[in-house]
Amino acid sequence: MLVIWDVESGKSLYGAPNKEVVNEILFFNNDSNRLIAVQQNGIQILTIDQVYKKIQSLNANFGNVKRQFTYAAIDHNDSYVYCGTKTGDVFEVNIEKAIYKRVGPVKRLFSLGVSAVRILPNGDLVVGTGEGKLARISIQTMQIIN
Repeated sequence: MLVIWDVESGKSLYGAPNKEVVNEILFFNNDSNRLIAVQQNGIQILTIDQVYKKIQSLNANFGNVKRQFTYAAIDHNDSYVYCGTKTGDVFEVNIEKAIYKRVGPVKRLFSLGVSAVRILPNGDLVVGTGEGKLARISIQTMQIIN
């Protein structure tokens, strides 16, 4: 169950049932009424409907691709979310269309999966791996820079 709380009053404001394990919740950078739920087998784009006091959800479309998602980061413009997987790749998902655009790093997976994803000020990604290494991925090419 996902519940949004008012911390000052200690009261719950909105709730939504959830049938899957959620690994991470991310609020949008520019809209406090939207968030991303990184689920075990997908990504949900959630919108808080303050009028009807509920949470609307939209599952991102990954086509036939099956992955177990771990962690994610939303770009500075709230246009894309970058999702790490247990397989060791990173998916770029268009938030507005709720569909994945591309996957990287190109021709290389991180062994032991992706354990962290963050976005640098220039838009490149920093990815932490399950083997304890960090990698910088170019946002333009989805290739490892260093």
